[in-house]
Amino acid sequence: MVISSLVIYCHSEFLDYVSEQIKTLPCVEIVGSHNSKFAVVIETETTEQSAELAEEIRLFTGVLSLELVTHFFEDEVQNS
Repeated sequence: MVISSLVIYCHSEFLDYVSEQIKTLPCVEIVGSHNSKFAVVIETETTEQSAELAEEIRLFTGVLSLELVTHFFEDEVQNS
């Protein structure tokens, strides 16, 4: 399992849009918000899946940047 937490910075006029887009993603949960930023947790089976979700969020209209806060992994599934 891989657990990552991110802080996402947005243009203020896109907060609702970004929030709704994040809510449609599997394995992603908004755990907090303040002003123009969100704290999210991503729980996936592999680091690749986690990175793909983070990149998808980064590309949403209105997202200025995102920062990885923590990244924990153990017993990662090996793709053969």
